[in-house]
Formats: sequence, structure tokens, C-alpha cells
Amino acid sequence: ALLKLWMIIEVVVFHSWTSSDPTGGFTFFVFDARLYAVPVFFTVAAYFSGKKVMVGEGLLPRIKRLLVPYVFWSVFWWVVLSVTDIIIGSDYIHGIQDLIIELLTGSADYNVSLWFITDLFLITLLYTLIGKVIENSKVKVCIYIILGLLGIALQYANVLVYLLEGKGDALNYMVGRIPEML
Repeated sequence: ALLKLWMIIEVVVFHSWTSSDPTGGFTFFVFDARLYAVPVFFTVAAYFSGKKVMVGEGLLPRIKRLLVPYVFWSVFWWVVLSVTDIIIGSDYIHGIQDLIIELLTGSADYNVSLWFITDLFLITLLYTLIGKVIENSKVKVCIYIILGLLGIALQYANVLVYLLEGKGDALNYMVGRIPEML
């Protein structure tokens, strides 16, 4: 819980500060660790949610717990920005297709922040499938390690950057964060 709290603070720091060294020296714990926030948060979240899904509550309650805020925030921001477009004449929303893209990918251009729930949903399905289908614990661990190494390789080799070039910011952001999630 303390590690998750630290990583949440790091995400806030990452999105708040703009200077190169805002701490004046005590850089790592306050600023540089922000680069580890999402991978560490996903690792901690995957561990605890995996225990809940595999041992306790099961997959369906987990899916519901992820889908309710996902659908709510997708629809909420689509409605708010559609009304804003009408009132002030802006051009945030380009019709119902934006909402459909948002619901399918979690990353319409007006609401990129739902990438986290989309990727958490995908990782839950992937790891639950592996956990339920494969019975041998050693094989499961090997697969999880391979997925982690694959994620690192994809992340630092910029493979998805090249594959997704020109596909739009929303899809790039959601799919591009999958290696980090792995």
C-alpha cells in the first residue's frame, strides 16, 4: 500500500512539474522515480488483483469493478464535451464515433486518461487466462517472466512506435502503454 501511495504521488509529480530538476538535489525519491510509477503500480496492482481474481472474488466482479467507472467516465466526458461544443462552439467531439472509439479502446482523443483502465482490463484478462488454463505453477511463472521481458523489449526497442505510426494519438497511447503494463 505504501509503494502504491508513493507511485501515485510520483504520477502527480510527473504531471505537475515542468522544470528539469525541481527538487534541487533530492531528485530520485521526489522526481526521477516518476518514470517507474506506472510499471511499479501495475506490478503491485496485478499482484493483489491477481490474488483476488484467482483465489477470492473471481473474474466477473473484477470486470464489473473495472467496467463501471470505464463506461461512466467515457459517457460523462463525451456528454460534457458535446455540451461544451454546443455552448461555446468548440470542436472537441466529432460525433458518436468518438464515444464508440472511447468505449472500444479507452482512448478517444478527448479522454486519453482511460488508457489505464483499458490496459488494466486487458492485463486482468491475460493473466487470468494464463492462471486458469495452465496448471503447472513453474510454467505460469516462466510465462509471466517472458511476458515481462517481452514488455521491456517492446518498450525500449520502440517496436510499437513504428507499428502504430500515423494511427492517431488515442490508439497509440493506449496500445503503446501495453508493454509498460506487461
